Order: sequence, then C-alpha cells, then structure tokens
Amino acid sequence: MKKFVAAFGILLLGSFFVFNTVFSANTDIIINEIGAYATSTHEWIEIWNKGSEPVDLTGWKFWENNTNHGLSVSSTDAVVSVGEYAVIVQDANQFILDYPFFLGSIFDSSWTSLNESGEEIGLKDSEGNFIEQFTYISAPDYSLQRRDPFLADYTSANWAEHVSSNTVGFLNNFLNIISTTTASSTDNEDDGVGGTPTESDYSNWLNLKLNEFVSDPDLGNEWVEIFNLTTSSLDVAGGYICDSKNTTSTCKIISGIIPANGWLKIDLQTDSYLNNTGDTVILKNPDGDIIDSVVYSEDNAPTKGQSWARSVDGEGNWQITTQITPEAANVIVAPVVQSQSGSGSGGGSSFVLESPNTVSSSSKKTNSASTIKKSKEEKNIGLKWKIKYDLRLRQNEENVFDASKSIDPRGGRINYSWNFGGQIISGATIKYSFTTSGTHSVVVRATSTAGTVDEKKLTIMVYPATETSGSGIIFSELLPRASSIEDEYIQLKNISDHAVNMSNWKIVYKNDIYEIPTSTFLSANDYLTFYQTITGFTLNNSGAELLLLNQENILIDQMEYGKADENVAYIFNGEKWSWKVPTTSAKVLGIKITTTEKKTSTSGKFFTSIADARAGQKGDWARVKGVVAVLPGIFGSQYFYLTDGNSGIQIYQNKKDFPPLEVGDLVQVYGMISEASGIKRINARSKDDIDILAIGGIVTSTELNVDEIDEALAGGLVQTEGEITEIKSNFMYIDNGSDETVAYFKQGAKIDKHKFKEGENVRVVGILEQTKTGWQIWPRSQSDIESLGPSADLLAKESVNKAVGAKPKYWTATAGGAAAMILAFLARARGPMMLGGIKKIFKKDKIENQP
Repeated sequence: MKKFVAAFGILLLGSFFVFNTVFSANTDIIINEIGAYATSTHEWIEIWNKGSEPVDLTGWKFWENNTNHGLSVSSTDAVVSVGEYAVIVQDANQFILDYPFFLGSIFDSSWTSLNESGEEIGLKDSEGNFIEQFTYISAPDYSLQRRDPFLADYTSANWAEHVSSNTVGFLNNFLNIISTTTASSTDNEDDGVGGTPTESDYSNWLNLKLNEFVSDPDLGNEWVEIFNLTTSSLDVAGGYICDSKNTTSTCKIISGIIPANGWLKIDLQTDSYLNNTGDTVILKNPDGDIIDSVVYSEDNAPTKGQSWARSVDGEGNWQITTQITPEAANVIVAPVVQSQSGSGSGGGSSFVLESPNTVSSSSKKTNSASTIKKSKEEKNIGLKWKIKYDLRLRQNEENVFDASKSIDPRGGRINYSWNFGGQIISGATIKYSFTTSGTHSVVVRATSTAGTVDEKKLTIMVYPATETSGSGIIFSELLPRASSIEDEYIQLKNISDHAVNMSNWKIVYKNDIYEIPTSTFLSANDYLTFYQTITGFTLNNSGAELLLLNQENILIDQMEYGKADENVAYIFNGEKWSWKVPTTSAKVLGIKITTTEKKTSTSGKFFTSIADARAGQKGDWARVKGVVAVLPGIFGSQYFYLTDGNSGIQIYQNKKDFPPLEVGDLVQVYGMISEASGIKRINARSKDDIDILAIGGIVTSTELNVDEIDEALAGGLVQTEGEITEIKSNFMYIDNGSDETVAYFKQGAKIDKHKFKEGENVRVVGILEQTKTGWQIWPRSQSDIESLGPSADLLAKESVNKAVGAKPKYWTATAGGAAAMILAFLARARGPMMLGGIKKIFKKDKIENQP
C-alpha cells in the first residue's frame, strides 16, 4: 500500500510539472497579421505560436489605446498549439460568419476601432507582463502582414500590406507584394527628415541563375539547380521556385546556401510539380521579383534519364543532356532544342492604355549594375505609356500587344520585354496566346538608351475556348453602400464590337442569384445597371465577391471589392478597379420585375458554402472554399476532400487533372454538384476550376458523438474513441459503449488491419460519410488509428484464458463457469450487443463489397 501511495504521489507531482510546462506563458506567441482595415466589429488580430510547446492564454490581455482588453473563448479552447494561428477579434460571432473556414482558436475581445494609419498595440500575459508591444505601420486597404515572425522588427522592412485581401489562418503571402517609392515632381529632394520606404536589398540575387532541372525523374523527386556567378556564398532562404501557374500558393519556398561559383540543388518534394509536356521554371527572390526563368515545350521537354541544362554553367544556352550533373559542372551530350516566340502586329478589338510620363505605382527599383544612374531631378521620370491590347479574349486566341507608341521623355530609344508568368518575350509589338483560362497578369518592362526604366502591369481575362458568346461582358461599376439601399447598383458593360444576348444570364452574390430576363440584349460599348430594387441583393459594406454566369452556367466574369465608403463607387477603368464618384453613363434596365420573380432560376441554384452544396441537388452549381483534408489518390485517384472545419465534400475530376495540392491548403472550387454511391460531390471541369488561395494551414478534427451523429459533420474530418468489437477484411466496428460505427479502410489509405485486435481501445480520425450501408469513418492512413490499450473486456478474457491455460485438468469442470462469467460480463457491458450482432450479419456483405 505504501508503494502504491508513493507511486501515486510521484505521478501526481510529475503531472503538475507536465501541465506547468505545457501551459506556461512565454514569448513564443507573436502578433503575425493585423486586420485594422476591416469595418467596425469585423476587425481582428492574428497571433501565432512559433515555439515548440502549446501556450495557454487564459488571463491574457490585448493592449490597445492604453487599455487592457480581456480575452475570452466560447466555441474554442484557450490553448494555442504549436504552429497554430489564432485570432483576437472584436466580435467572435461576426468573425465566424466572415471566415467560416478558420480552424484556430478564436479569442473574443472588445475595442472601439483599430487605427488604419497605425497605433501602439501589445499582448500581456496573465501576470501583466508585455509579451510583445509595438506601433504598427499604416495599412488602410488590406491586412498588415509580418514578413519574418522570428524578427523583432516593426518597420516596413518586416511588415507589408497584403496586395488584395488577407491570409488570416494561413501562411503570410508576400509573392506579389512589391515595395514602391512614390514622390511628386515638387518633392523629390532628400530633405534629410523623412524619406521614402527602403526596399529589401536583394541585388546579389541578380547573379543567381537557373542552371539545370529534371522534370521527369526516373526515381525520386523533381529538382532544380541554381548556380552562383559571384565569388561569395549566398543564402537563398525565403526565395521561391515557381512553375507556369506562378501563383502564391503553388510556388515552392526554398532555402540553403550556394557556395561561391557553386551550385545548389533544390528538391521540389514531389515527382509531379513540373509538367512533363512543357512548363516554366521560375526563380524569385524573397520579395517575389523574378530573377531568372526558362520555358520548355512538349517538343523540347526532357524525358526520363534526361535533364535540361545550360551549356556553360550560369551563362550558356539551354540544352537537353543525358548526363545529369546535380551540384556539379554541366556536361552536354545532346543537341540543342529551342522554342521560339513570334512577334508582329495584328488586328481585332483592342484596348489602348495611356499613362502620363511618371513612374507607375507598380514600378520596381532595378539593382542591375548596368543601369544608368539617374540624378535626383530625373529619378521620378517614367515613360508615357501607350499600349494597345485585348482586355478579353478566348483560350489559345492570339493577342497582339503593341507598346510602340510609348514615348521616353528623355528621347531615348526604348527596348521592351514582356513577362507572361515567367516567359519573357522581347519587342515593341509582340503576339501571345494564353493556353489556360482565367485572369492573367502581364508585366511589360521598358529600358531606354537615355537611362529611363519603367514597367506597367496589364490584366487580361481569358475565357474557355468552348465559350461561344458573351466574352465581351464585364463588371464595370458597383455602388455597394448608398445613402438609400434602393440606390445601390451593379453595372455591366459590353466591351466587344457586337451586341450580346444576355437572356437568362445570372449575377451571383453569396447564395443569391439574380437571373437576367429573357430577350435582354446589350449593345456594343453599352451599359446595363441593375439596382437593388431589381436584384434584391443587400451588398455587404465590408466587401464581397460577384460572379457573372452565362445561360450555360459558364463563368464569364468575376470581381471582388473591399470595404466601401458611403456613396463611393468601385469603378473599372479598363486596367484596374478604384473607388471614385459614381458615373452617370449607366443605362438602367427598364424592365419591371416583381418581388417573387427577381431571384428565380430555371437552371438550378448556386451555392457558396460546403453545407449548402451537400444539401443541393444534382445539376446545381457551387463555388466553395475549404481546406484540403484528404489528397487525391488516398480514397480514390479522381477526387479529394475539402472541409470548412465542420462539414466537407468530395471534389471530383474525372481526368485526374488537379493542381499540386497539400493537406492544409485553402482551396476554392467551382463546379456542378453530382452524386455517386449516395455521396455528394462537386465536379470540377479541370484544374483551372481549383484555385489554391493559401498554403500552410492546419486541419483539425471534430469530436463525433456516435450515439446521435450530426449530419452537419458529413464529409468533414471527425474523431471518435471506442473498442474494436470485430475486424473484417476492409473495415472494423468501433463501439463506444452505447453504439457502434464502422471504420472503413480505403485501399489508398494503406491501413494494415493486422496491427489491431478485437477488444483493443482505439482513437480513430477520418472523413465521415453516409453511404448506402450507413454512416462510416474513413481513416486517411495508418496514423489516423491510435491504440489506447486493451479494453476491460479484453483484459477479462485474457485473465480467464490465462487461468484455464495454467490448470488444464480443471477445464471440464470450469468451462461452464468461465463461459457464464464471460457472458455475464458482456451482457452487463454491452446491453443490446447480441441484437447488434444479428443486424451486422445482414449488412457485412454490403460493406465488404462497397467501392
């Protein structure tokens, strides 16, 4: 007895130290992103645990306006796990509505308003000690993001405003953030008092070159080699390797040190990142600037046993070689195969962009040693741009980009280079066709013999090749916040050279659809304006997204707006959106529609949440956001699972045409709702309908009540605990003491059932689905099933078996007693177990034979 008490005391004391270690406050919690730009009640502060242990924030305070604001939790716990993103919010319920996919802890607090121009904020632990305290910089339009979470630098060198939105709950995104300097012509002298923000100095990156890559490996992963032309070693941490998609979410973050005049091999961690039939390899510095790129096509793509390499390290032409030399001097043993880019002029409907001779807001400072140094009086002079090009075109349709009429105020001769997602084409007038649909950015860079350097960013909307009409219709103006709600409107413009029949087209706002009446035509270069009394939309003052679909539910245009001021319109000028005074050129749709008619749709509904999509009917359409919980190839090669933290849904693509996905990626999917074997799914037409919005998220599971399964969790990631009562060929029964559920083993999950035994207690994590045979949990891998030790039943059986084995001569006499004891124990523990066993007999065959 004394030994037991001592052991218990040691255990209790040990547990105290364990909990004290796990939940001690420390400086591992940092402020990572600030949502001061949002309207009142929508503001938030993102925090991140960069340490190696969980931290309990019970009793912590948010410091703002010289005031301690308390933190409370209701729907989540107060512990921030390792690597977890959590938020401190003005209104927890409002935040959940704004960000239904957020998976971290939510701390409710209260403050008047965060200053968009910057103010002092901080975090205090439960003892009142400042964990972090600083004054943040201005971010009036979008969230303010921290570049390096391990660096205590609170200036613009380590903080920057997001380019279009925020990354709350996910890895901060800086690929498209470019530091810029602007000054008026009368304020370009350095007075020694303020000055423009400084940029990160990555001038040494200009001496790095892509040198060799393998896109179709015999074994292992694809890789890219970088060569250092300098005589000093260089740390490339924070840079990126990108493919032709060239998006924030798909680029690979790199790290490592390249020795002087040496090589660094970058493992891409997969064998399917680069396309075997042609792609682009892009090297970017940590600011997202393109340093080097190479394009290969199907005609000159390296195959198995080959690489594409420079003939001279860091300098030569690209050639296919059968002698692969990672981190060693290139050796070419095959002829050169090069791609060509066309140039010239063309006709068709076009757009002419003109700009004054000042540096555009997107211009980047050059670090090239060959750039002519400009005087202080001249450094803000840029080109007078005049660019002719098509704003809207179809997939694979040739577009002419003509900048030949642009002028250098200094009178220099201009050289132009056009950057199409990493593919560089030179010339004042060039031709280019986009192979994928969607919104594309084109950057034209100009350098002149007089030393002028400038660039301009163009946005092109590319429609699917199958689209036969309507590609000239765009959103052109929006008034989301008027003095009277009846004055709010959405405006469309026809930028084509012909009239378009818009009968039964749809404007989609959240879950609402306004269907344009039959016999509605929009003439060339004309407008239609739809007021709130017609659409019935109550536009969100804090921002939202609008979609335009044609009669075949093909996406024609889309736009997203942010926080709106009263009576200020959001207007597209042909190049970019900006907030301005409303125009008076709109043609009002002169058709009276009754309240009961204005939201009807003859071709199905449109959903923007996973739960609504699961409740929809086959043939309806959906555009949903969620976090990847299961990758393609685990449950099936043609689908993966998306979850919003509660429910989830299967995303299906019959040709297995998926972008490179990772568990935790935030993804937006567009497609038609269908059903297979009783399970709802969204059919994506191609990888272009699957847009990766952010990476680095954490997928969490929800506790499942087996006794009364909540259908709202269907398709989501759940967990439950119980005893294994029976193991079959591809599934097993889990009993929590009052009811049973089935854990089904999909082939791609590669679960070895022999590692478990009946009578063992387990914790199972997996996707919850209702099949034709009932509810099932689908574990994703062996690690989703955790052993919790033997159950009381198993211990009792083993005890009886041990006793019988030790005294075999009494077996005949005690067999009946042992059997009676086991049956009595099972009857007490199980209750209706026998009835459940009878039911199982009739559905085992169905489960074993399900797909």
